[in-house]
Amino acid sequence: TAADALAVARPGKLACELLRELVAGVYTVRDEDMYRGLAQLLDLESVAVEPSCATVMMGPAALYVHATSWLEGSGPMEGRGIPGREEAERLLQEGIHLMWMTGGRLVPDSERQRYNTLGLELLKPNASLQELLEGMNIDKAPKQKQ
Repeated sequence: TAADALAVARPGKLACELLRELVAGVYTVRDEDMYRGLAQLLDLESVAVEPSCATVMMGPAALYVHATSWLEGSGPMEGRGIPGREEAERLLQEGIHLMWMTGGRLVPDSERQRYNTLGLELLKPNASLQELLEGMNIDKAPKQKQ
């Protein structure tokens, strides 16, 4: 994944202890959706972020799917404090959705353009991330410096 800031097998103990009382649940984001969000954010708001930051926009979407699931608790969110259906609906309508994004200035222009191109192409019907990456002759994740 290009979401290298989030690509950890296991979060650190200190981070878990600090967030235990603040976080109600978690959700996962596919790379395809991350790239789409990144391209939409740049196109609609002229805001460039690193790929992992684009995932924060999917939080309200995950809450919406959870709230509108036909079976209580069958949404994509998991955790001890996930709200019930009615509370999730209330949070969507009345809640403040703050999205903290950083890192856009640290992404090289060539890499940012590649991410944006992937996102724009993935917004097209029947687009495949794997096919796009193969067509661009690049790996799924940027090369790590040795």
